[in-house]
Amino acid sequence: MKFTAFAISMLGAALMPLSVAGAAQISYVFTGTATGSISGKSFSDVSFTVTAVANPANIPAPTAGEIMFTPSTVTITDSAAHSLAIANSYLFDDQSSAKIGFGVGNDDIQFVDSSFATYNMKTSTGPFTEASDPSIADWVNMPTSEGSLTVTDLTNLSFTATLSPSSGGSGPTAVPLPSAAGMSLAGLSLCAIAAYRRSVAARARQA
Repeated sequence: MKFTAFAISMLGAALMPLSVAGAAQISYVFTGTATGSISGKSFSDVSFTVTAVANPANIPAPTAGEIMFTPSTVTITDSAAHSLAIANSYLFDDQSSAKIGFGVGNDDIQFVDSSFATYNMKTSTGPFTEASDPSIADWVNMPTSEGSLTVTDLTNLSFTATLSPSSGGSGPTAVPLPSAAGMSLAGLSLCAIAAYRRSVAARARQA
């Protein structure tokens, strides 16, 4: 009975995976210097960051040369102590015109680079820079968790996408290859047989 329990426990250890791979997420970060107003209160020349997070598995393939999807979360923060949650937003890559950006109802931020013509929005890329936002005129009365946001000027822009493990997870880790698992089982079997023989011999000497 002890031998059987030992063999089962060793077999379970050999078959146990090394770890569970963490699910990936991708963060799209737009930064710049902004002037505008939030809920009627003006701000001027503040550091401005739009962060959107998505699961790469949920990003669609291009349709008619365009990728568009709703990210999991979008947050806007700035050095004027605003932290705004954004709903009903979207990210896009218009491959036909090599543009990428963010918007709510309108394309509020746009970047242009030839690499966006083939970018699938599922991998790390950047940084890219723009002197100013070409679609700033569309950024009027964006609904946020702290009221309507209007941006009248957005300069010194940068964009970066970063693929990383999800919060609380770890990066993809290897599991034993079938051949390696087979070798481990073979070695454990030999150890178990040797232990069993020693047990039988000990009982024989005691008889």
